[in-house]
Amino acid sequence: MDAPPVQYVTTSDGWSIAYTVSGEGTPLVYVSSPFDHARLYWTTPSVFRDLLQALAARFKLICYDSRGQGMSSRGLPEDFRIEDFETDLEAVVGHLQLDRFVLLAFHGSARVAIKYAAQHPERVLALILVNANTGDPSLDTRSTPSDLEEVARRDWDLFVEAMARLLWPSEELAVGKAIVRESITRADYLRRARAWPSYNVAALLHKLRAPTLVMAPSTIANPYSREETSRHIAARIPGARLAVFDDPGARALPIGPVEDFVRSVEVAEQERRPAGEKAALPDGLSAREVEVLRLITAGKSNQQIAAELVITLNTVQHHVSNILTKTGLTNRTEAAAYAHRQGLV
Repeated sequence: MDAPPVQYVTTSDGWSIAYTVSGEGTPLVYVSSPFDHARLYWTTPSVFRDLLQALAARFKLICYDSRGQGMSSRGLPEDFRIEDFETDLEAVVGHLQLDRFVLLAFHGSARVAIKYAAQHPERVLALILVNANTGDPSLDTRSTPSDLEEVARRDWDLFVEAMARLLWPSEELAVGKAIVRESITRADYLRRARAWPSYNVAALLHKLRAPTLVMAPSTIANPYSREETSRHIAARIPGARLAVFDDPGARALPIGPVEDFVRSVEVAEQERRPAGEKAALPDGLSAREVEVLRLITAGKSNQQIAAELVITLNTVQHHVSNILTKTGLTNRTEAAAYAHRQGLV
């Protein structure tokens, strides 16, 4: 499979975010992890390239580099917060006009996915968390060295090698070192590392409504596994499934369970959908978009719609944009007239 072209979107606060789209089918968004690189992951033979290719063979795979890494804008400010990564994710899915999609996240980036899924239940079809942690010391079991930040500050070369050994198989150590070195600068890594401890999403676990698959390599197969943490996380998410797999690669992932899980979610959602619902909605509008359109017709502002539907203002703006694009309309007045013509109000 050829490497997909690298494209760019600008966030609401002005950062340039690199992303790739490959494959067809259900959209699956890989939430950016530390040491990502939109081009090198696809062009360098490794276990992780194999994973991306396998995912792209089954899904419409969207990958992106968060700010401060890979091919996105570098140079994180001193006041950087991990919440800024949520803005990067929102920019990519909004730009691609993804109505419903699967979120896949590894390690600490699971926190970004958990928070996004809790805030946007209408958009997240399913959530897959791999070797995840939440930022809660009472819940997370630390399986990686706790002094890596100090190593990075003292000896960057030693840090690069340590991370490569953590994340890549021994036979791919040279590949791992090259990607870690190219993916982030020491200054940006240290700013990220300082921000992570304050980003705790454990309190959101019980609020998740998206079907969730929690995965972790077994501790026996992988000494850096967060198997115990994964069990704690799965127990706190309503209806979550837990899958422990035997694979020593820190970024390896069996595709079969992922594919089976997403397929089961799609079947269940299709069964819940009223017969003829699609045919009843014009121009490919979703049920949620019709809800927003009805509130537009009632004269509600975007802020009022967000409050009434208990969604974010950004999500409302995304729905309004989709409505205008799908119907070929140009403004809210035309949208209201359209709703009356189509018998939606």
